Amino acid sequence: KQELYFCIKNYGDKEILKWFEDEYMNNQFAGFENYANKPLTPHMSKNGGLILNALNFGVNDVFGAAQLYRNIVGY
Repeated sequence: KQELYFCIKNYGDKEILKWFEDEYMNNQFAGFENYANKPLTPHMSKNGGLILNALNFGVNDVFGAAQLYRNIVGY
């Protein structure tokens, strides 16, 4: 995180740097869970989306996630 910050700072674009500071460096996002410490229980979200850990299906990349999605929704 720090290395990326210094790369952006050295690039010199103050607008990008401000955005990065506001949206990333100073953002106290609390939505991330470490599933190694607290396993994810599959469930439906409030808006009807399915929440699951794709690793349980052998998926560890975006292409695999797309294939899993297609298998679940049927197209």
